[in-house]
Amino acid sequence: MKRLFDVIVSAFGLFVLWPVILLLILLVRRSSNGPGLFRQERIGRDGAKFICIKFRTMKFGTLHLPTHEVSNAAVTSLGSFLRRTKLDELPQLFNVLVGEMSLVGPRPCLPTQVELIAARQASGALSVKPGITGLAQIQGVDMSTPDLLARIDGEYVRSRSFLGDLAIIWRTLVGHGRGVDRIKSEHTNDAVHLLSETDALLRRVGAKQKIIVTGASGFVGGEVVARLRQRADTAVIGLCRSAGSAAASTCTSIIVEDYLAAENKERLADIFRGAKAIVHLAAATPSPVLSEEQFTKANVELTKALASIAAANSVERFVFVSSARVHGEVTGANPVSETSPLKATDAYSRSKHLAEEAVMSVAGAAMAFTIVRPPLVYGPGAKGTLRLLAKSVKEGFLLPLGDAVGNRRDMIGVRNLAAFIDKVLDHPSAANEAFLICDFSPVSTHELIEVMARSCEVQARLIPVPVLFLRRIAVFAGCAALIDRLIGNYEIDCAKARSLLQWESPEPLSFDMRRMMESL
Repeated sequence: MKRLFDVIVSAFGLFVLWPVILLLILLVRRSSNGPGLFRQERIGRDGAKFICIKFRTMKFGTLHLPTHEVSNAAVTSLGSFLRRTKLDELPQLFNVLVGEMSLVGPRPCLPTQVELIAARQASGALSVKPGITGLAQIQGVDMSTPDLLARIDGEYVRSRSFLGDLAIIWRTLVGHGRGVDRIKSEHTNDAVHLLSETDALLRRVGAKQKIIVTGASGFVGGEVVARLRQRADTAVIGLCRSAGSAAASTCTSIIVEDYLAAENKERLADIFRGAKAIVHLAAATPSPVLSEEQFTKANVELTKALASIAAANSVERFVFVSSARVHGEVTGANPVSETSPLKATDAYSRSKHLAEEAVMSVAGAAMAFTIVRPPLVYGPGAKGTLRLLAKSVKEGFLLPLGDAVGNRRDMIGVRNLAAFIDKVLDHPSAANEAFLICDFSPVSTHELIEVMARSCEVQARLIPVPVLFLRRIAVFAGCAALIDRLIGNYEIDCAKARSLLQWESPEPLSFDMRRMMESL
């Protein structure tokens, strides 16, 4: 009876109210930047996760926190009206229709609200589907009191009935429960009101420190976030340029569409304030279509701006992930080390070099810095020449690289790079230092292709074409740089990381290579 009632009412509601829903979507979009609908992972029946849909009532990019922990300033003017009238819940009729929610039940919480989830598990409240409205809601009890909320939810589960659900729906429609899920400032003292959103996060998860990762949705960023989340008493906050990124499912994510926008300076200062470390990964990656000016803005100006904000807001350490390409794209008879001359040869590597100088000039005595210079990074999500080569191997294409056996190239797995970043965050010997880092096991192009092939259980198909002939063809075709990256030498001396940090790569080449091949 309950499920049939849910389907009939939700289907009828969506059919009748679709013009209202469409109008509200448009009004939300016009009232503030961002989408009209808000999608967020919530906890459903038996602890299963689902995507809850609502009208967006807060500024785009607001930290994903329980409502009672979010600053009142984050709520838009239209959002305040929608929350007060409960119209923001209308899109959840779709969740009801597909069976993820019910019209009546305990309100769904965030996966990070572990205290409430545990209390609901104990009270039996997780045995039913969450609802658009519920017994606790009409009684004015919100998620700021998890034990009380779970107790009332448990009472509902034990005494629920069809007539009881009808009574809860009626009391919701006539105004009972409006104003619950209160925004933090409505009924709190000034001291709590002044807490930043990230401070509220630390308090909620019981963390003693926070680490900020820029570019958290990127290839390297996702691995770094996953690694740092293993730290005890630490909240990891990922900054992303767009919603719906992978980072949102692995850490608390904040959307910052334009780091350099003037209106974001104060916001970033609030996020950075008192952080243990900033790991700066956001950057423009090598691309033939980007100009020198675009690389400068994305890599130099952005890095300097973020380092300046961090230094002014008591951040302990700024970790900047640069590139080994600041030493050039090929090496001679000897491996490059931190003492080797800088030989940036293109717009990308020049921008990384200038960004390093910006970090060192800003940090000074106010903040420690660490610069990490990785070579080519491989792993799931890798792009560029390496991805092209890997796909060619997996698809069984004939490759004219059978004679590329004498070159030596150092690389680093993305899991190993994340482990190194984790190590330098608080290692005293890493303060105010730059490190070249790699896997310590250089390979030839031929060996690399064989490892790729074994990782996906195919046969490498190599044609023995003389390397000199390949180079001449590449020069004629205008792709000499591509061939250099494939068959040239690039060896790194990691003695500094070994001696100062006692660094050893935790994973072999085959580990992330297998993960990369499986992801293609």
